[in-house]
Amino acid sequence: MITIKKSNLKKMEQLYELYESKMYSVAYGILKNVAQAEDVVQDSFMKLTDYLDKIKTVDDSKTKWLAITIVKTTAINVYRKNQRESWLFEYIEEQEIEDPHNVIEAKIINMHNHDMLESVMLDMPEIYKQVIKLRYFYELSTIEISALTGVDNRTIRKRIERAKKFIIDRIGGSDNEEKAEQYAILRQKNIYR
Repeated sequence: MITIKKSNLKKMEQLYELYESKMYSVAYGILKNVAQAEDVVQDSFMKLTDYLDKIKTVDDSKTKWLAITIVKTTAINVYRKNQRESWLFEYIEEQEIEDPHNVIEAKIINMHNHDMLESVMLDMPEIYKQVIKLRYFYELSTIEISALTGVDNRTIRKRIERAKKFIIDRIGGSDNEEKAEQYAILRQKNIYR
């Protein structure tokens, strides 16, 4: 618990009245999250308590610069932490997708090695062809595909999932052969496109 001397208590109240909204604007501008911005402002005021004895005038430019610098640095640190956590979460999800026991992944990789995938993808929608080629031909991660195409990573993962379903429908599989045959019959009759 931080204790503030009585002489500095009034200074702290003045700092809060003068700079709280400006500090919040800076924090929110960086984080784009109300709750995190509020937390950053609170943390920044806690850090400002270390400087209370050195602050001569609350409303001078040096004090304003100090308050803004502290909140900006604190917000950037939270932003970086968010990015690391987001990357870690996406990495973990991607590792689950790349599970070696995933039969569809193995079939797609095997088909690529035997140049069969191109023929299966002839009538595949272009957005699915693109992600399959980037993922399995060029061996890019979904994060790299997202950065390259400018499409959100979750959308890329969903497109890969749909492309795999499209491929399953074409090539069949132990559980899907019957379904794939039905689909092929319907496609021949132009009922399902």
